[in-house]
Amino acid sequence: MSEPTPMLRQYFEIKRQHPDSIVMFRLGDFYEMFGEDAKVASRILGITLTARGRGTENEIAMCGIPQHNITVHVGKLTTAGKSVAICDQTSDPNLPGIVERNVTRVVTPGTTLDSSNLDEKKNNYIVAIIAQKGRYGLALADLGTGHFQATEIDGGEELTQQIQKLRPSEVLHDGEPLSGSFFQKEFHLPDWEGPKTLFAAQFGRPDLSGFGFINMPLAEEAAAILLYYLKNTQKTALSHIDSISRYVWEDKMILDASTIRNLELFENNYDRSRNNTLFSILDFTATSMGARVLRNWITLPLGDKDRIEERSEGVEWLSKNKEARTAVKEHLDKIADIERISGRIGCLRAGPKDLIAMAHSLREIPEIKEILKPSQESANSILNKLEKELDPIEPVGELIAKSIAEEPPALVSDGGVIRNGYNPDLDLLRSISKGGKDWIGEFETREIEKTKISSLKVRYNRVFGYYIEISKTNLDRVPPHYIRRQTLSNAERFTVEELKNYEDKILGAEAKILSLENELWNQIIGQISKYLGEIKKQSHLLAEIDALYSLAECAYQRNYTKPEFVESDEIRIEEGRHPVIETLLPAGTYIPNDTLLNNQTHQFILLTGPNMAGKSSYLRQVALILLLSHIGSFVPAKKAAVSITDRIFTRVGAEDRLSEGQSTFMVEMQEASNIIHNATGNSLILLDELGRGTSTYDGVSLAWAISEYIHNHLKAKTIFATHYHELIEFANSLPRAKNYSVAVSEHKGGVVFLRKIIPGGINKSYGIAVAALAGLPKQILERAHELLADLEGQIHLGSKPKSNQTALPFFAPPPKSDPAVETVLLEIKNIDINQTTPMEAMRKLEEWKNKLTNNKSPLIPL
Repeated sequence: MSEPTPMLRQYFEIKRQHPDSIVMFRLGDFYEMFGEDAKVASRILGITLTARGRGTENEIAMCGIPQHNITVHVGKLTTAGKSVAICDQTSDPNLPGIVERNVTRVVTPGTTLDSSNLDEKKNNYIVAIIAQKGRYGLALADLGTGHFQATEIDGGEELTQQIQKLRPSEVLHDGEPLSGSFFQKEFHLPDWEGPKTLFAAQFGRPDLSGFGFINMPLAEEAAAILLYYLKNTQKTALSHIDSISRYVWEDKMILDASTIRNLELFENNYDRSRNNTLFSILDFTATSMGARVLRNWITLPLGDKDRIEERSEGVEWLSKNKEARTAVKEHLDKIADIERISGRIGCLRAGPKDLIAMAHSLREIPEIKEILKPSQESANSILNKLEKELDPIEPVGELIAKSIAEEPPALVSDGGVIRNGYNPDLDLLRSISKGGKDWIGEFETREIEKTKISSLKVRYNRVFGYYIEISKTNLDRVPPHYIRRQTLSNAERFTVEELKNYEDKILGAEAKILSLENELWNQIIGQISKYLGEIKKQSHLLAEIDALYSLAECAYQRNYTKPEFVESDEIRIEEGRHPVIETLLPAGTYIPNDTLLNNQTHQFILLTGPNMAGKSSYLRQVALILLLSHIGSFVPAKKAAVSITDRIFTRVGAEDRLSEGQSTFMVEMQEASNIIHNATGNSLILLDELGRGTSTYDGVSLAWAISEYIHNHLKAKTIFATHYHELIEFANSLPRAKNYSVAVSEHKGGVVFLRKIIPGGINKSYGIAVAALAGLPKQILERAHELLADLEGQIHLGSKPKSNQTALPFFAPPPKSDPAVETVLLEIKNIDINQTTPMEAMRKLEEWKNKLTNNKSPLIPL
């Protein structure tokens, strides 16, 4: 293989420094990728794979993208879980010699900043984890907003719960990867870089004790690793990350990942979209900042009564004052995502349009402040504090207004970003440039008059500069002093000395204009960066106001009521409604239900009733109403009085996790174990079936034992929906347990589910009725009724006689031991009719028939 070209040698050296990233190498107006990078990128991006030096010993795979499309393509690569190193030209390509190139940033799933590649209503977290003897340091950041936190965690289970709640796009670990679909990589601080140096440069202090990190070395180490990684990928100072706080959940109501999933807070369980989730119902936000705050409120409900009521007062004031609510919304609609704009400024990735959006947004603050002033009549409202801290940061708005053009281009390199009158030198250069262009127009007119060629044009391109274009039909009129530059199929291009001289003046002025504009832009960004801390603060205030508006608008539109927090341990809900399901039904048709839970008489509710009757919806309804009350929201009920609850546990539904080697039954038992080990007397436990996937007797025994333990030892408020009617006796035998059921009306052989929760248990499953609603054939349903009657009568199953002829029983007890018959009888004894679908029953019958036929038993008529 011969020596590679200087350009490829340059590429190979840069690739050596970034072996784990796809290197996008700037060549003129394109970014090129080579070798294995090109093969991977072409497949993900759907672009043509070609080769450089094709047919030679130096042939190398290659693909490329136009530089103006880089954002879209980088987004596709990071979405696919790839890291992208962007290598730009850092010297003038017109100078002799090879162009200097350096990696100006590395974009990964957790460090992308472009708004088109981010979910505007969700934080894009990247986390770093340090492990040491079962204890973990965890740091998390959202580069786009400057959000930066850290903590220490005991045990891998708690770490997993927090990671599942944060759902980061990227995880940095110290050699112990986590299970999950996020982008992961092992990353360590280099030997020459220590936490003290990093923190001193970023925060002006060598450690994090001033931020509340006392004796938390693992948290500090994780924070240092994450900070170094972010600075190393962005190649900037990250001026918007000016503080760090402790990630705490001790003063919050805890929702584990299973509960967040089961309650469908952010993703539904059928297509994993945001549709028909609690978040979608509550989200009336006008800004993406407000939506992110609302999402965080739902993820971490408050556990402090005073803070809850303070937030609730704000919701109440806005819900009652329609005029103020409407006016606030009108101004919030004009506010951009200044939180993420400040992040782009801090990473030196902001564009001219970002600054205009920032200025327009800050202008709305005085109006919002004025609208909220009357809220001071509600002394405890959080709106008081927010209104007092609102500040339009006038120096920033004034600087942008006088320095940036009102309608600037998207990129500084396009020119025309700086407003006329801001810089005298720039104004002079623009005057020269404009005068030169005016001269070009006058020159064209003069040449047309001189040559009598009416179609003569003076034009410009980047290769030839300014030129005179004359069609071939007029070439006989070309003056002798015209110098030919280019021949086309239907025209020729010329220049003259006079045009060449002016071209140098014009292009020289334009080059100086672009250079000066870039210099001025950097100065403006530097001045605005001094205010990033205050801009972030204002973005947080506006986001909270928006989230409060959203809850107030939801309460107003959906007829929610303000919950009362009581000092007792009671949860009392009158005419409660499921916040999501009621929106899917015609107005006024949802059947509301009451709930009473306390630690004295109604600690444990056993809820029985048929499938499809609404047990699961009722359980979720109770949980969602309690959760809503703890985020300061109004709730879908006529009246609600609740007590502070430390955790909500849900064991609702289950599915196999085959990729993890876990069956439905194992998943159920793991979730039950989590509840047993973590619930307290101030928790709410919701169990929707327990013990499925094993035999009936095993299932009943486990359900009984777990329920007994919760009642006697945990003493947590619990609702257990079950099909095990044997547990009705359990509930009757315990002092703080009560039986409830879902009302059913039987009519002409069918059933009507009334959706009403009533006192007392019910010992019928109505499984065949549900099967009928599902559309199973009549023949199967009739046969199922026969089999059910025989089972309930505790007699042997028999085929229905087709005449007066005596029919032998279908399964007659054998007079002597027969292994095949005993096996079949044992399976029949253990089968759970309530958990067996009609199709499964038919398959089992066929299986038993085959077993007995193959055995040729004379005792079984088939």
